[in-house]
Amino acid sequence: MKKILFATTALVMTAGAAAAEVSLAGDGRMGVIYDGDEWGFTSRARVQFNLSGETDGGLTFGGSFRVNDEGGANFGGRLASEGARGTVFIAGPFGRLAMGAPAGASEAALGNLHGVGLTGLGDYHDIDYLTGDGVGASAWNPTVLYSYTFGDFSFFASATDAHTAGGRVNNPALDSGREDYGVAVAWASGDFKVAAGYESSQTALGGGVSLERVEQFVIGGDATFGDFTLRAAYVNGERNTGVAAAAADYEELGLSGAATFDLITVTAFAREVRQDFATVGTLKNRFYGIGASYDLGGGAAMVGGIGHRDMDFGAPANREGKETYGDFGVTFRF
Repeated sequence: MKKILFATTALVMTAGAAAAEVSLAGDGRMGVIYDGDEWGFTSRARVQFNLSGETDGGLTFGGSFRVNDEGGANFGGRLASEGARGTVFIAGPFGRLAMGAPAGASEAALGNLHGVGLTGLGDYHDIDYLTGDGVGASAWNPTVLYSYTFGDFSFFASATDAHTAGGRVNNPALDSGREDYGVAVAWASGDFKVAAGYESSQTALGGGVSLERVEQFVIGGDATFGDFTLRAAYVNGERNTGVAAAAADYEELGLSGAATFDLITVTAFAREVRQDFATVGTLKNRFYGIGASYDLGGGAAMVGGIGHRDMDFGAPANREGKETYGDFGVTFRF
């Protein structure tokens, strides 16, 4: 992404000065999308602010937020219905500490499968992580992510404050929310990476009444062979709730690849989520996608993709469990 210098200021501190920078970047798209029923237009334009600075002692700090995230950036959290909010960080010899809407520990260590399409086509390539950016919470309980790298190894730890603003300020007995935490490690050397993590998420009502507790282990990695990258992920978890019928053991398996041929990049993924319920047995959701992009130069590209979902549970309302969908258009990077 080409970055354009937006503003530069000097922060004067005692005997010295530390430089701070604010840069401006953006992205956009326009095209058509087929949602499984009908065609429609899709377009979007976004601006992102990237903040960076350095103290006299050599510590680096900064933050980032999109122009439509200014409310959440001010609160320091995220809204599940509106995606990621602003994030700030400070880093030094002790590692890196970020707060706001960073990825959780497991996602920071491993990442997601390769996506397809102009719009992401439902983002079914995303692994179902329990913590971090994009996971349900409110704008008042930000995630904190700590990371430290030594040689080829990296360590990650993340947590989310379970309190809501109303409960914390007015009546703790009525406080409710999610309490998430995770730890992960990764080894990366050359063209190979392996990562593993543990996550726990607990949803509670006021007075400490637990509604649901979910725990899962994540393992995966990727390998690059020239212009081709292969990525795999496996999740094994358990969901316990106050309702026996909703409790389940589950597994998730995903595989994706990306290949570049001159100006063309092709991506594809396959992902299956399986839940074993005591009452209804085993239910499966399967997702597949393939897409391509052609680099037009100057930050523009033609992008398109086709996806298919075969869902036993969680199917979109008023729709069949099996659907094929797609999109095509032009993306811009500024």
